[in-house]
Amino acid sequence: MSRTLAIAAILALAACALAGADPPAKKLIEYGWDVPGPVYVAQHIRQMEQRPFDGLIMRVPKIGQIFAERNPTGPEVDAALAALPRIRWQRFTDNFICMYAASQMDWFSDADWEWVLRNVTLCARAARLGRCKGVTFDAEPYGTRTPGSTPSSRGPRRSPLPSTRPRCGGGGRSSCRRSRPSFPGRWCTPSSCSACSTAG
Repeated sequence: MSRTLAIAAILALAACALAGADPPAKKLIEYGWDVPGPVYVAQHIRQMEQRPFDGLIMRVPKIGQIFAERNPTGPEVDAALAALPRIRWQRFTDNFICMYAASQMDWFSDADWEWVLRNVTLCARAARLGRCKGVTFDAEPYGTRTPGSTPSSRGPRRSPLPSTRPRCGGGGRSSCRRSRPSFPGRWCTPSSCSACSTAG
């Protein structure tokens, strides 16, 4: 994925040059299957910043699974949060914490939405600890309880998207509002994911 994004950026710049126009102010962010955690980044940031990127996306264990983890705690989480302030950014200026759409929640449960909002707040806190530009959302819907399904006694069943869209939209707006005290900055999205942004 990183190679694809790099090629796309080069082609865009070449097209602008041929057209005689100034290239847009774009950033090249590294994001692929090899998403690093904060502990790894803190230990290897000097080598990583030798790559031709403007920043990267990090995965915080458990916390990033905002729709799947009801209790994102443990030594791995503590180590990741402790490592974030130790990262010494130099050339990478645009870095983000990733949240994932993989879901085990009931989209119509107020109680489930409460722990989702807690997880989003934790992601915002992680972004602040790591002095990141913001939080990003990977909307690829892994898991058995996507917005197009609801749980039943026989397992997940299909649910019309129009019935879940208001719940997801309301949850998204609440997430943005809840996260602002922890990280009053921007939310960003990779090109392969759905947009969710709020001005800082």
